[in-house]
Amino acid sequence: MDIRLLKDQILVRRLMAEAETKSGVVLPGTAKEQLQSAVVITAGPGSAQVKAGDKVIFPNRAGATVKILDVDYILLSNSDILAVLSEPPVQAPVEPEKKPDIEPMKGKKKGK
Repeated sequence: MDIRLLKDQILVRRLMAEAETKSGVVLPGTAKEQLQSAVVITAGPGSAQVKAGDKVIFPNRAGATVKILDVDYILLSNSDILAVLSEPPVQAPVEPEKKPDIEPMKGKKKGK
């Protein structure tokens, strides 16, 4: 299905929060919050700041939720977009922490 957006409208699909934290704790359905970020599916001719595939941040209550072919999307205005996310920069490898040189205790023997 083709969709043609008018003016500065942007169609996005919300990114869902992880079901598990970094420490391995599994979150129940009620504790998971939807992120305020989404991927741009398509943008109208008046929205020159974003393009399809961009990850964007927007206010939690912004836009109108629409369902197209059983998939939930959000229809935003260009002014609803707060920021465009770029890929995280590649970090330099961190040198492993050096362990102090500790000699085993000498002297007492077990068993005597």
